[in-house]
Amino acid sequence: MIERGRALWARHRTALRPTIFLGGVLWDYLTLRIERTLDHLLLLAYFAGLLAVFAVQLRMERGRWVPGALRDKPWALEFAASFCMGALLSALGIAVLRATHPGPAALFIGVLAGLALANEVGAGAMRGVAMRFAMVGFLGFQLVSLVTPILFSRLVGVGWGLLGAAAATGALLYAAERGKSRKKSSWARDRLVPIASAAGGVAALLALIQLGVVPPLPLVLREAVLARDVTRSGEDYVLVEPHRRPALFQLLLGPPQISWAPGQSVAVYTAVFAPPAVDLVLYAVWEHYDPEHEAWVRTDRIAQSMQGGRSAGWRSWTRKRHVQTGSWRVRVETEQGREVGRIRFEIAQPEPLVESEAPVD
Repeated sequence: MIERGRALWARHRTALRPTIFLGGVLWDYLTLRIERTLDHLLLLAYFAGLLAVFAVQLRMERGRWVPGALRDKPWALEFAASFCMGALLSALGIAVLRATHPGPAALFIGVLAGLALANEVGAGAMRGVAMRFAMVGFLGFQLVSLVTPILFSRLVGVGWGLLGAAAATGALLYAAERGKSRKKSSWARDRLVPIASAAGGVAALLALIQLGVVPPLPLVLREAVLARDVTRSGEDYVLVEPHRRPALFQLLLGPPQISWAPGQSVAVYTAVFAPPAVDLVLYAVWEHYDPEHEAWVRTDRIAQSMQGGRSAGWRSWTRKRHVQTGSWRVRVETEQGREVGRIRFEIAQPEPLVESEAPVD
């Protein structure tokens, strides 16, 4: 059966790789929940599996001992590495897509999608020593930033991500170098290149964070709705004249629109997911587009205290009475200015009432 599977994989690898990957993405999208501890433990298991496979491959390439059953099945190692990396990249991309409107995070989704595509169709390039360690640094940093808050109910900063990337890189280097080698070793090739590559992967991620395109996972904007007003009735929230339009339809049909006249208000209702028992302050930033200067102008930055633990997101809203017609957006961001999500909308003047004329005899 194993030989048949190997032959089938060798014969149809070009078609099987993307098919399996797309099936996995669909499965992750339908089943992955960022609030579930079990899902995050599964991501850590994928990462541990990826490190183990990379270690075996590196030991084989450097002439060190590996079990004979693994040495005779390089195709199985390739499949396992591709599966684990694809699963991790898919999960990170889906976590970002959970946002109501990814906004600048669309660039980060594009980076993850490009890496996933390269993993499926360009496995040879993705399995070089430099690329392996760059991905270990990249994934180690991001996974620690995503998983730690869920497991320990504590938001973490950049330092924890750096620690995670360093620990993963060190563990892989130790596993790959342990034992005698039948090949001549080179300190620069076997140690300096891997460390520099992992640092490069982390540096690339830090650059994306500095550009504001990496969302502060696991904070996710579950829902954002434009409305005339928001009122509270017991534990429920009542939206007056809600204008719901999912992000995909906003891309196709444009942002939602609401009319406004003096004396009326415009409100934005949001629900943000955060890890359980986490208290933090987020900010709703209202911005109006100035067509003359072709720039977004901030009008308000309103603090919103929130507490995590609700899978549907911590609900809040802000409203404005003094607005003007044109393009608007409300961005939800952390105290450090990292964007969680956004909603964009148009404010228009109300339609004038047309008086009907009396019929003439």
